[in-house]
Amino acid sequence: MSSGTAHDRVMQTTSQIRFPWNRDVQELAIPESTQCFVGGEIPALHDIAMEVVTALSNPIEFPPLDMALVPGDEIVVTIEPGIPALPELLMGIKRYLTSSFRVPSKVTILLSENEADLTATLAASVAPWGVHVHHPNAQKQRAYLAASTGADPIYVNRILADADFILPCRLERSESSHHSNGIFGIAPYFVDVATQERFARAALQGTDGSSSSVQIANEVGVLLGIQFVLSVVPNSDVHIGRVFAGDPKACHVAANDARLRNFPTLNERKFDLVVALVDGDPIQQSWENIVRATVAAEQLATKNGGIVVACSMAHIPQELLRTDHESEGRFIDVNAEPTNSSEFKASRHTMERIRRSRPMYLLSNLPAEDTERLGFCHVDSWREVEHLLRSHARSVILGNAQYR
Repeated sequence: MSSGTAHDRVMQTTSQIRFPWNRDVQELAIPESTQCFVGGEIPALHDIAMEVVTALSNPIEFPPLDMALVPGDEIVVTIEPGIPALPELLMGIKRYLTSSFRVPSKVTILLSENEADLTATLAASVAPWGVHVHHPNAQKQRAYLAASTGADPIYVNRILADADFILPCRLERSESSHHSNGIFGIAPYFVDVATQERFARAALQGTDGSSSSVQIANEVGVLLGIQFVLSVVPNSDVHIGRVFAGDPKACHVAANDARLRNFPTLNERKFDLVVALVDGDPIQQSWENIVRATVAAEQLATKNGGIVVACSMAHIPQELLRTDHESEGRFIDVNAEPTNSSEFKASRHTMERIRRSRPMYLLSNLPAEDTERLGFCHVDSWREVEHLLRSHARSVILGNAQYR
């Protein structure tokens, strides 16, 4: 069985392959030609909170954070969706800010609409700090920021506009990944619906890091005057592997280098079947991560190569489903307007484009009917995945595909 690159962690026997899955190990009987890439050079941080304190105290190309703060500052900490081990990360931020002699008067955690379910959990862990959720359609929440380079008005959450200091917590991803959001981690999550729609249209048209979607995302960060970020690099166990703080560009360079060591680029290889794994806790089991994994798999697949996405999703976001009586249980309507943000509109178009050219399978906790409504062929078990792998000459298992 082939072993991939020197940077990949491959656990295998003669006819079996083993890989991390749902805090356990999944074992499959597969052909010797099947390759398995699950990363592995970066171990999980043992003490995330302490690593965050260290990063904030010793930022990259920026003075220690407490030198940028004034007593009584109102600070907003924004959270990009999908960051693992979020309570521990916030514990580190809280430990740093409360131990600083420049104690802020108010700290607010701002979540995106996608992670509204975390509000109660995080509020308990960061008290007395407040936790708010950004709703892009809520006019009372938004404040005018500026006009874009295309003369379009940009609105952000009012909490950001009123802040003395914004600390974005962002997740380092490939610039070619679905909805790459630039170096600040603010857009498209904390802007108005119209700006989200411009970002979505640009993301559909762009194919690499030079796409205008990244430019839109970065423009928002620049207009907000953000000069400091906290960048998180996930490891292969869906945990935090590295944390960087400091200048946004410098953090992106350092974090991306660490990400590439853990998840090497494989785009020069092509496979007849790509099995893309979306591992991790319920936070990771989002529609957006399913789309990211599918896009990552598409980049490795041959022209008509198949894609299998394996995840633990148990519920379909209602924004994806048609509500009229004409759907008859078929695939989501890509022309229907989402109910509260444009995120789903772009992802629906992306998935529709991919499924038109290749077979797509989904192994999840969804019933078969819901799987088919999403445009996938239903896969009941890992045994069916084994069968699919045996029926293709060149196949690959891609671990933590949502981070690729």
